[in-house]
Amino acid sequence: MGGVGNIETLRNEILRQAKEQASTIVEREQRIAERDLEYAREDAKAIREQERAKLQPLIETEKKKISSSAEMEARRILLEKKEELVSKLFADVEHKLEQMRGSDSYVDLIAKSIENGFETIGSELIVEYGEKDKEIFSDSFISKIKSRISKSL
Repeated sequence: MGGVGNIETLRNEILRQAKEQASTIVEREQRIAERDLEYAREDAKAIREQERAKLQPLIETEKKKISSSAEMEARRILLEKKEELVSKLFADVEHKLEQMRGSDSYVDLIAKSIENGFETIGSELIVEYGEKDKEIFSDSFISKIKSRISKSL
């Protein structure tokens, strides 16, 4: 029976050494795998940074496009609003002038507008008027305007 005990001891020793070697191999392989994983992470990070660096000019260009587009849209809207205001202003002025038509203040306004036009242009002035204002431009009205203009010279 002594031989069997030695065989059993030998077997146990071989198993223990095999387990130790297996454990050492597993630990070494695990360290290698962790190192490889860390290298892969570093490589992936470097690749991401390279790609980001490549894309940055495109991103900046796209930002500028979007900003320019938004700015142009804002200008367009502002211009549209200004045009609306000017149109409304002209409509209001036309309405007010239509209400004034025939009054002395309307005739005075026409006279002052002609005088201001002459002062601004400073040369021969041609005044066009509509059918509704024809009666205002009598010979006496025209003489009065000419007299005022000649006094301002």
